[in-house]
Amino acid sequence: MGDHPLAGFSGYRIPGYTQIPDQLLDDQLHLLTHAELKVLLYIMRHTFGYKRDGDHLSARQIAEGLVRRDGTRVDHGTGCEIATVRRTVKRLEELGLITVRRDRTADGDAETNFYTVRLAEGGGVATTPPGCSHDTRGVVSPRHPTRNRTSCQETTESEPDLVASLTTPDDSDSDSLRTWATDTATALGKPSEARQLTTWARRQAVPLEVLQAAGEVTGQQAGLRKPVAYLQTVAKVMVADRVAAAEAGKRKKADTKRAALAYGREVFADKIIGGSWQSVESIVAEGYGKALAGEVVRELQGQTC
Repeated sequence: MGDHPLAGFSGYRIPGYTQIPDQLLDDQLHLLTHAELKVLLYIMRHTFGYKRDGDHLSARQIAEGLVRRDGTRVDHGTGCEIATVRRTVKRLEELGLITVRRDRTADGDAETNFYTVRLAEGGGVATTPPGCSHDTRGVVSPRHPTRNRTSCQETTESEPDLVASLTTPDDSDSDSLRTWATDTATALGKPSEARQLTTWARRQAVPLEVLQAAGEVTGQQAGLRKPVAYLQTVAKVMVADRVAAAEAGKRKKADTKRAALAYGREVFADKIIGGSWQSVESIVAEGYGKALAGEVVRELQGQTC
């Protein structure tokens, strides 16, 4: 370990983040090879990380990294062989994780491919607003404040109502909401915006516990020019995170059942086991639990009738 290039690493610098979809980390990480993950992350770095819809990258750049014309190195690439990169790009494209536009010059010569990360139709659920990043504690912070980009504190009420379509009305009474809005706006140094904050929270139907958590996060940020707008953005992120987590849980459960079914078919087809449903159930239960094993056996029995 002592001769490893990362031996003695002193820690990551903050800030400096690239948005990575939770779906990749929660639902797909175990399904990708090392090369697929490396190449996908590299493409995400050069799209999401630089706030671009896509980027022109050659196989050599993905493999060995980018170097500016003045000789300074931007990154070191994936470390994969160029042939591996080409195969992996094709596989990621087949899986539907990326799209690749293969342009040609007027003379018919191939140009550098243009890569984009494939997003759900309509963009899916945007759990983090542009220019912001969040960790598992729900703390939202401006990303790359030195760049000329829109950051969280510059978010205005003219943004689309992301939360309205994602939440159901909260059952907390109006008095509690007004009290929270008055106390929070005063604490943020904007008492005149308490009424506006109350109206916004009621219209967006944000749960009171989310509003309280967003208020705490906002209170931790120093030097905000528009703290109430910042709080609203944080609340939207938190609600969207809840929805995304619920959807991810449903997808994960469905993926687990599909995997258990595939395993059950494999076990049932084994020559030694010889089609014993009892054996199938016992073996599947070892990896997936008795309840799911029972479901698998019943479903497989129905398919074989």
